Amino acid sequence: MRQGPVYLEADGKRYSLQAGETLLLLPGESHGGWQESPAGVSFFWLHFLSDRWELTTPQPGALAVNLSLARWETLSVLFRQILHRQEAAGYSRWALDSSAEVILSELEAETQRQTVTEDKYWAAKISSLIRSRYREPISTSFLAGELGLNPDYLSRVFRQQTGETVSSWIRGWRLHIAKGLLSEGKLSVAQVAQAVGIEDPRYFARLFKKQEGICPDHYRRLFYRTHENST
Repeated sequence: MRQGPVYLEADGKRYSLQAGETLLLLPGESHGGWQESPAGVSFFWLHFLSDRWELTTPQPGALAVNLSLARWETLSVLFRQILHRQEAAGYSRWALDSSAEVILSELEAETQRQTVTEDKYWAAKISSLIRSRYREPISTSFLAGELGLNPDYLSRVFRQQTGETVSSWIRGWRLHIAKGLLSEGKLSVAQVAQAVGIEDPRYFARLFKKQEGICPDHYRRLFYRTHENST
């Protein structure tokens, strides 16, 4: 999932998939939506032959949930590589298989790494809530109220489990979404800032340049020229 929620039912189970979550379905398993998803949802969908790999985790019907931002970005790049290789001439079936295998290996490693404890559970809930509500004026107190947690406990648990403060994670997620919107070239910088929950476009520009080393308008124009030259 790049942006959720998507409401999917499979094998009689209902899922509300949020950004950063991955669901593995069995071959031929009947699935479909159980509720209409809001506008703007975005996800990658990969079909593969299950007899090519022996998957131990995640098991079919299991969620590989709450991927770290770095791992999520890695998977996003890998999915885009598959899309590129499908559309470009000169790539063999082996190249597509190898890309798919890397994606599955990343998901397997992440699932094995995550041993659910109470602290990890709450850190996962916090990051999931940020991913789904980043357009809103969220803060530590807002998240604590939504989850029924003490704000100090929430801040401490999140930092222990992620190595980041809540506010830095919110900024990182908003800028990650912003990069995708800027690369599409459909919105102005001010519109992108508003779309990710930052009302002041000048503040957004400062944050973006501090993290990416380039101003958002320049980033947007670089991608626009790339798309223009490739047509």
